[in-house]
Amino acid sequence: MEKIVERDAQGVHILPGHSVLEALNALCDLQDVKDRSVELPCKVGDTVWCLRDFKGHLRITHGPVHKIVLDGDGVEIIVIRNCRIIHNGYFGKTVFRTEREARKSLERGAQND
Repeated sequence: MEKIVERDAQGVHILPGHSVLEALNALCDLQDVKDRSVELPCKVGDTVWCLRDFKGHLRITHGPVHKIVLDGDGVEIIVIRNCRIIHNGYFGKTVFRTEREARKSLERGAQND
């Protein structure tokens, strides 16, 4: 996208050769992009906490995020440790930002059984 406006200490200025209408259209285009964007809950390399089934019992484990996949069900997080997928699940369901969030989810699950 061509630069239409510029900001300096005095404020925002429309660059020569462009109109106010062009600047407003560019602003609308930017807003459209922002409306379609997704804020990810973590990034590749972050440590996340996972609920994993181990012989019929849910256990909490952790590892670095290897890959993030967006699909119709949510944000899928793939965690790899020692060259092995140790977990792939959905953020907020079986993958959490902190151990505390994972423990709370595990306790809620135990209370619902």
